[in-house]
Amino acid sequence: MDEDAHRHLELIMFLLGETAGGEQLFDFIESTSWPVRSIDVELNLEIAKSESPVRFVRFTRMRVVAQAPHHGLCVLPPKLSGNRAFQFPLHVAAFGIHGATTLEPISAIQAAFSQDAGIKQASFEVRFYGHPCPSSTKTGYLCTWARTMLPAPPQGHGEDAVAELLADMFDMVGEHVDRAWDLHAGLARLSRFLQVDTFLQDRASIWICSGPVALCAMLHVAAPRMPLLVWHCRHLLDGLGAQPNSTTTLLLGLVRTMVLPRPGHMVSLLACEAFAGRQAAWQLGIPEPEVRQRLALYASKYGWTASGANSRLQDVLVLRSMLWSRLPGMYFKAVLEAFVQQNRAAFTLRFRFAAEEALMPYSEIVNHRCSVLVPNDLTMAVFAEVYAMGLPIFLPADEWLYRLQKSVPYGFMVHAGRLPVRENAQHGLAAESNHGSTPFWQEHTRALPAVLSWLRLSDFSTRPHVQRFGSVPQLLSDLLESDLESLSKAMLQWHVKSKEQVLPRWLATAMALAPQEVEGNSARTSKNEDSTNGQPPMVETNASICDNDASANDLLYAALACEHDTFDRAGWPLFRAAVEPNAMSGFPVNEDLRLFGEVAIAGLLSTDAHLAETRIHGYNAAMQQFLRNVTQGERTSIGSLGGQCHLGL
Repeated sequence: MDEDAHRHLELIMFLLGETAGGEQLFDFIESTSWPVRSIDVELNLEIAKSESPVRFVRFTRMRVVAQAPHHGLCVLPPKLSGNRAFQFPLHVAAFGIHGATTLEPISAIQAAFSQDAGIKQASFEVRFYGHPCPSSTKTGYLCTWARTMLPAPPQGHGEDAVAELLADMFDMVGEHVDRAWDLHAGLARLSRFLQVDTFLQDRASIWICSGPVALCAMLHVAAPRMPLLVWHCRHLLDGLGAQPNSTTTLLLGLVRTMVLPRPGHMVSLLACEAFAGRQAAWQLGIPEPEVRQRLALYASKYGWTASGANSRLQDVLVLRSMLWSRLPGMYFKAVLEAFVQQNRAAFTLRFRFAAEEALMPYSEIVNHRCSVLVPNDLTMAVFAEVYAMGLPIFLPADEWLYRLQKSVPYGFMVHAGRLPVRENAQHGLAAESNHGSTPFWQEHTRALPAVLSWLRLSDFSTRPHVQRFGSVPQLLSDLLESDLESLSKAMLQWHVKSKEQVLPRWLATAMALAPQEVEGNSARTSKNEDSTNGQPPMVETNASICDNDASANDLLYAALACEHDTFDRAGWPLFRAAVEPNAMSGFPVNEDLRLFGEVAIAGLLSTDAHLAETRIHGYNAAMQQFLRNVTQGERTSIGSLGGQCHLGL
């Protein structure tokens, strides 16, 4: 091979991302009239390694089926009555490293308390710990955000040892990478701090930890009787990347032990997205934790409007993302600017890149025409924030995101690690087959089916009214022609409906963990003393709230809406996800309809008509007995339905 050809071949391999330091710079392909797209190149490179003879396949012919999102255990809101009420004021200590991630559960619980008719004039005090200030130019805006959004500690509060511990775990000056840290020394520092901080020692009644999970585990070790909510919205190995394998295994094992339900249970694990819950279940060998949809209520008070006095309807806001500081992001931007320049006569809008400016307040973000997000992970707080504002949002199609994530790896999905334990179905732990493909992929490698499958479980794909574009020309066209006011209205309506569904569950969680007054006496007299001879006080778990203590209306709703973990384990969410969109089109004969018969209702119907009829009569009899028990006030359980959704049979 001559030198010139060799040089060109090296350049091609670099553009393909096949050589060290190579990046995939294919944005131009999506935006040309070529019949081949970059995802076709990706797909056929994979096929070339696995099939012989090699054949060309178009991506549109490849069907990647994602599992339906699983929303975990149904938690029905308990009812406040005359002989059961909270001890007020409720004091909450919130720990974490990322401000918006920590503020999410805090704002949701506050909203749940304020709107519940059974709670009047409730005092709610929050103290934040951690959230150290990065000094890197790329992440320094997080410091400004925390100072703006998180209440400052009172004067004389002293140093925050939690922030110091997190600064030891991560490089807060550079790229926020994990650093080696001493577990023994870190636990000792944390324990000393908990003993001298008066709020934590004497007043806090609930702790909320938003990660890293290593911090949550150490908090539990230091104060095992303190009610703790672990909000899982950061990968489980965060902060453990530079630790020895034995330390990582120890901490993950501790997390597994502390989150599994048991009598006297005072730790609750909730996930912010379906993929995060499934990943945690796979890593820890536990049932999938309940998913609580991100609401970003702290940002929702800023509503988008197309006719406000400060509206910037000519400006499209490109939201902050790590992509824009990397070579593929710079190339993406160059292609975008080239198309804008070429079509200046028809396209008069301007792109404003948030990453090139200081932190932009929400009151200014909401003034833009719409937003564009090219995410650098499978979940991002800014996505939930602009959605809560009703600011129309545009994202690249999943095929495009697949290529881009190879250059800006998704932190949630590349830090693999799993406890060497197996799930035990006898104890209610999910079987491994329920998790589908392994919830990780190797950095800079091809994993097309896995990446697309998990992308389609993310909020990016499952939330309605999010606009997706497959090329720069499509983006420019959609920005001009989309009915933005209708999109914004639909987003806000969805957000209101989600609040109605999610906030009662937050209230249920807080009620299960918080100290309560029972017949005028405190259920927990102190964090160190109680009336159970030193045993942890009994706190109701989600399971008991969901069945035994639920009202008749709650039980009826859960049964008729098929919203309970028994239905989830039987596979009904998958069936529902397939039925609903096809029902709107009259059940056309297509691939989805075939899947209904082969997968979703294989256990219900049979080619044997007599057997199928017998099964249906059996399920109807169980439903009839359940309805009789509920309406006659007899004690019953949704579990008596055997996980079978009524389906109007």
